Amino acid sequence: MKMKSLLITLVTWCFACWAEAAVTTPQTGAYRLTSGRSSSKIMAVNSSGELIVSARKANDFNQLWLVEKKGTTYLLRNIGNGRYVQPQTKLSTKYATDNAKATFYIRKNLEKSGDTYYNISSKSDFSGTSCLHEDASARVVPWSAGDGSAVTGSEWKFEAADDITKDQIKERFDRLTGSTLVEEGKYYRIMSPEYNRALIETVTSRGVTTDETADDLTQYWTLEKQGTGYYIKNAYTGRYLLKQGGVVSTQYRTNTKPNGAFTLSVNNNFPYELRYNIVDNKTIVLHTAATQNYNAVGWYISNGTDNLASVWYFQEVNPSEADIEAAQKEFQALQDAQTNERKYRQMMATFFDDDACTILKSEYRSMDDAALRQAMSELPSTIQEAAVKIKNNSWSKWEKEFRVASYGIYSDPSYWAKQLKMSAYGRQNNPTGIVADKNQVLYVFVGSNVPTGATLKIETSSTTSVFGDYSKTLTKGLNVVVAPADNSHLFVMYTSKNGTDISRYANLDIHIEGGRVNGFFDCTKYNNKDWAQMKADGLFKAPVIDVMGEYIHWHMSTSYVKNNVRDKITEVMAVWDSTAYWELDLMGLLKSDKYPDIYEDIYPRKFNNKMECTTVTSEGSYMYSTSYYTGYNEYSTGNILQYDNVIKGDGTLWGPAHEIGHSNQGAIRIVGTTEVSNNLFSNMVMYRTGKYTTRYWNIQEMQQWMPQKLSWLELYGKNSERETIGLMNRMFFQLYLYYHALGNHPTFYQEVFKALRKSPLVQPTSPAITYAKDDYLKFARVCSQVAGEDLSEYFEYWGFFRPIEKYQVGDYATWLVTATQKDIDDTKAAIKACGKPNGNIIFVEDRVTEEMGRDGKPKRTLESYSVANCRNDMGQYTDFPKHLEASGYIYVVDARGYVTVTSLAKNAVGIKVYDKDGNLAYVSASRKFMLPSYLVSEGGYTLVAAQSDGTDVKMFNKKTDTYYTMNVYRGTNSPVVRYTDGKAESATIPVLKDNDIAVLAEDNAPEQLTTMQNVIAAGNVVHNMVLDNTHPFYAPQDFTAKKLTFNLSYKAGNNAMTLPFAIKQSDLAGDTQIKAFKATEEKDGVNYIVFDDKTDEIGAGVPFLFCNNSKEEGIRSITATDVAMAGKAASIKGEEITLYGSFMPVTLTSGKYLLNGAGTSFDLTADKTDSNAFSIWMEKTTAGRPSAYVIAGSDPTSVKNIATDLQTGKEIYDLQGRKAGNTPGKGIYIVNKKKVVLK
Repeated sequence: MKMKSLLITLVTWCFACWAEAAVTTPQTGAYRLTSGRSSSKIMAVNSSGELIVSARKANDFNQLWLVEKKGTTYLLRNIGNGRYVQPQTKLSTKYATDNAKATFYIRKNLEKSGDTYYNISSKSDFSGTSCLHEDASARVVPWSAGDGSAVTGSEWKFEAADDITKDQIKERFDRLTGSTLVEEGKYYRIMSPEYNRALIETVTSRGVTTDETADDLTQYWTLEKQGTGYYIKNAYTGRYLLKQGGVVSTQYRTNTKPNGAFTLSVNNNFPYELRYNIVDNKTIVLHTAATQNYNAVGWYISNGTDNLASVWYFQEVNPSEADIEAAQKEFQALQDAQTNERKYRQMMATFFDDDACTILKSEYRSMDDAALRQAMSELPSTIQEAAVKIKNNSWSKWEKEFRVASYGIYSDPSYWAKQLKMSAYGRQNNPTGIVADKNQVLYVFVGSNVPTGATLKIETSSTTSVFGDYSKTLTKGLNVVVAPADNSHLFVMYTSKNGTDISRYANLDIHIEGGRVNGFFDCTKYNNKDWAQMKADGLFKAPVIDVMGEYIHWHMSTSYVKNNVRDKITEVMAVWDSTAYWELDLMGLLKSDKYPDIYEDIYPRKFNNKMECTTVTSEGSYMYSTSYYTGYNEYSTGNILQYDNVIKGDGTLWGPAHEIGHSNQGAIRIVGTTEVSNNLFSNMVMYRTGKYTTRYWNIQEMQQWMPQKLSWLELYGKNSERETIGLMNRMFFQLYLYYHALGNHPTFYQEVFKALRKSPLVQPTSPAITYAKDDYLKFARVCSQVAGEDLSEYFEYWGFFRPIEKYQVGDYATWLVTATQKDIDDTKAAIKACGKPNGNIIFVEDRVTEEMGRDGKPKRTLESYSVANCRNDMGQYTDFPKHLEASGYIYVVDARGYVTVTSLAKNAVGIKVYDKDGNLAYVSASRKFMLPSYLVSEGGYTLVAAQSDGTDVKMFNKKTDTYYTMNVYRGTNSPVVRYTDGKAESATIPVLKDNDIAVLAEDNAPEQLTTMQNVIAAGNVVHNMVLDNTHPFYAPQDFTAKKLTFNLSYKAGNNAMTLPFAIKQSDLAGDTQIKAFKATEEKDGVNYIVFDDKTDEIGAGVPFLFCNNSKEEGIRSITATDVAMAGKAASIKGEEITLYGSFMPVTLTSGKYLLNGAGTSFDLTADKTDSNAFSIWMEKTTAGRPSAYVIAGSDPTSVKNIATDLQTGKEIYDLQGRKAGNTPGKGIYIVNKKKVVLK
C-alpha cells in the first residue's frame, strides 16, 4: 500500500511555475535546457528516445534532465525515460538516448542579456561538428560551436529545475528500472547500473559474471535470510553465491552449499537511485570488472564517485513454478551428462565400430528402431536418436555434411605472429556449422587420438567476437560439451604447436550430435548455386555466419552478409582472397619455384591460419585491425561485401587491404608509421587490381616541407594525420613501383621483410630511448643492401639523415627517438657502399599521365589523388624503363627565384636543386617552380636534371652561365641536346661511345670540345672519328674525318653492307672481296642477283656485297685520313629491284628482301623484320614477288641431291612451308631443313 501511495503521488505531482527558475553554471542536478535558437522551447526526448526541442509543458518529465558532473565531464540523463544522451557523429541526424552511460563536455561560450550560454560537446576541445545543436526542424543534431559573437542553436542555457526534488527523481528512475527494496523469498535480477548488465551464473564453470538482460533463469536469484544477511541462490542451478572473505579481483563462484551470508546495505551516496552494496567482508563488495570480461569480483565499496561498478539494484522477476521446474530438470540432465561422460564414452565401444561413432556394429544395424533404443536406454536420448539415424541413413538434408566431417590442423597464430613480426591471424579456422542454445548438451565424438605436438579443443562463440565463450579439451571418443549461450557456434580448435610442418598431421574425423545444423559456407568447396540452395534450405539462421575462403574467414553478422551477398559470393570472396594472397606474397611467406632462395615457403606449409574478418557495431569504429582479426562496422558492409562495389577495385578494396595490412606490417613498421606502412599493402593491392592509381601525396605537395629541413619524424609530428599519411605513404610505395612494378628488383620487399624478420627493428617505448640506427636508419640500410644500390639520396630526401634527440612520437604508444650524427654518418657510409647511386626514385609517380587500366579504361583515382591534381610533368613510372637521356635542360630564373625550364627540355624524371655546399635542398617534378627563399638569398645553388638511370645532368642558367650546345646522336636521328661548360674533364661533357657523334652548335667552342673524338666541329670537321659496323650510326650531315678508324666485322661468306665512306679493294686482304651490284636475272625458274666480281671501289653510302672467302668470321681495322663521310646511305636502282643501304637498323614490312643467314640469297621478308645497322635490303619495283633472289655463284646444294632425296623418301617443302609432292617442278625447295635448287 505504501508503494502504491508513493506511485500515485509521483504520477499526479505537478511542477511548480518554471518562469522564475535560475539560470546557473551546471553542476549535478535537474535542469531544463533551452538553445539560443528558440528560448521558448525546451530540449526533450520523443517517443523514440531521440533529442528534439518542444514547447514548454507542465508536468513533462521528457523536458527534464539530470546533469551529473563527473570530474571534467558530464552525463546527460533524461528524467522521462531514464536514459543517457549518446554521442552522434552523423550530420543532420538526431542525438539519441540509451541505457549506456556516455560522457560530454560543457563549457561557457558567452553571456547575453544576463544569460549564460554553454556548448555541449562529445569532444574535450569542442572541435568540428561535435556539439549539440538545435536545427531549423526542432531537432538536436551535431554541429559546430558558435564563435562567441552571437547566440546560435549550439549554445544552451541551463535552467535549474527547482520544482522537482531528489526523492521525486529517485522514484522516477526506480520505477523506470524496476529497482526495488529486497525481500526474502522473492526472485530478482541483480543489475549492475554502471554497465546495465545482469548477474549470471555460468553453468559449466560455476563462475559468476554479468551479461545483457534476458529471460533466462541463470540470471534469476532468490534471497534466503540468514541472520542479518542473505544467502544468494541461483534459480536455475540451485547453487549459492560463495563468499571470498574479502579477496579482491578474483571471480566469484557458486556451490551447492553456501559458505556464509552477504550483507545487503543501501548505498546512500547515490541520491537519485536505490543502490545496494552486496557486502562480502567489511569494505569489500561484489563488483563488475569490465577489465575482466565483466566478471563479478571482489572490490572496494563505492563512495558515489569512484568504484561505480560496486553497486547493484534488484529488479523483481516472477518466474512461474513450471518455468523453475523445467529449468531445474534441464540442469539436472546437463549435470548427468557431465557426470557420466567417461561412462558414456566407454559404452560407445559396445555399439560402434569407430570412435567417431558413425558406423554401428553389425548386430545393432540389424535391429529395428525400438530395439535399438531399448539396447541403448542407459545413454542419453540424443545419442539414441543419432544411432537410429545412422542405422537408417535418415540424415536430413545437409545434416551429415556438417555433423560428420574431417578437420585439418591449423597453426598456432600467436606463435607465428611472434616469429614473423606480425599480428596474429585468426583462431577459429575450423567452423563446424553446428549451433546450440544456452545450456544445451552436445556430444562430440573424436575418431582418433590427438597427434603428439598438437592440441584439440572445442570452442563456442555466440557473437562475432573471435574469442570463444567457452572451450573444452577433447579426447578420442565421446566428449560432453555444454553450450554457454544461445546461438553458440562450435569451432574445432585443432592446433599444431610451435613451427612444425602442417603436413605431418593427419586430419581428425569428428562427429557432433546435439544442437542444430546452421551450416557455414566454404568458397573452396561450394559454388554460387550452393549458396542459393543452402539459404533456401533454411541454413544460416543464426545471427552469425562463417564464410571461408582460401585465405580469408568472414565471421560476420548473418543479416549483413546475406543482404549484401545475394548471389556472387565466390567472386566476392575471390577478391578478398586475392588481397590476402598478394600481401602474403609481398612478405615472401609463400612458396616460389622462381625464387626459392628468397621466398621462405612458410605459408601454408607451417603457418596456415586464415585472416579472420568480423563485423562490429561499436559507434565510431569504421574499420580496425587487432590481434586475431580485422573488424568492419556493419554499416560498411555494403561497400566491402557487395560484388558490384568490391569489383571496382577502389576505396572499397582499400579498406580491407589497409586493415589486413595492419596485421602484416610489423617487420617494416618503423616508429610513427602504424597508419602508414600498412598502406604499402593497400597501394600494392590497388596497383595489382589494375583499375586505380595509387593513393599518396605527389611530390609537389611535398615541396612545402623540404625548405624546413625537417627530420623524418618531425615531418610526421608537424602535420595533420591525413597529411602525414599522404606524405609517408609515398616513401614506402615509390620503392614498390620502382622495384616491383617496373621489374627492376621483383623480390625487393620480399627480401626486405625477410631481412627484418631475421634482424628486427628495435623500438622500446618511453621512457626508454629508441635509437634511429635500430629503427628507420636500419630500414634504409636494409633497403639499400637488398637493392644493391646507393639509396642515400632517396632517404636524404625523406629526412632520414637529420639528427634528433629524444624526439617524442605518439603513435598508439609513446616513443622517444634519438638519431645521433655518428649513427647517421655510419648509415650513410654503409648505404653508399651498396652500389651505384639511385636517388632519383624520389620522382617515381603513377599519376603524371593517364594510364590505361586492365579493364581497358583509364585508371581512376581515389579522392583528390588524381592526374589533374598531381601537377607534375615529369616522373611517370612507366618512363623509367625507357632510360631516355635528359635533353635540352637549361633554365631561366627571376629575382623571386621562380624557375622556368626551356620548352625544349625532355626525358628527365625530375629536377634536383643543391645548395652551395652540395646538399640536396629542393626537388621538383614540374618545369616551373619557386625556389626556397633561403636558396635565392644564399646563392650558389645548382640545378640538375635527374635521369631514370640514377644519374644527373647539370643544368645551365640561360642568361648568366657560359655554356656550349652539343647535339648528341646515339644511333638515331633524334638528338639529345646537352650543354657543357667545355672545361677539361668536366662532368658536363657528354660521354660518346658505340658510334655516338656530337655536333657542336657554336663556332667558338674551346679546343677541348672541338678535338674530341666523334665531335663535328666548325666546318663540318671531325678531328678523330672512331666507328664500327656493329652499332647504329647517324650523322645529320656529310662531314670530313681528319682521321678515321673503322673496325669492320664480318662473317664467313657473303655480307651485305653499306659504309659511310668509300672503300677500295686494295684496302682489304686477299681473302676478302668487295662486289658492286650488277643486275638481276632469271634462269630455269630461279631468280638471281648478280654482283660484279671485279669491283675496285665502292662509294660512300653505296650498298655492296662484302665476300669473305675464308670459313671464319673476322674483323679488320681500316684507317685513313681526310676521309669524306656520308651522313646518309644511298640506294641503287636496277631494272626490277632497288637496293637500299642504312647505317641504322630498319624494321621492314612484308614483301621486302633481306640477305639470309647463310649469305646465299635475298629472301622475302615477313612483316616487322629487322635489318642490321650498316646493312642493305632490297625491294622489287616491278610486278611479281619471287620467294628469293639467289646470289649468282652461290648455289646452296647440288641439284643431283634432289633425286637422292626423292628416292630416300625425304619430305620436300616449298618456301611457303607446303609439301611439294614427289615430282616437284623447277625452283627452290626446303629438304632436310636446307634450301636446294631444282633446275
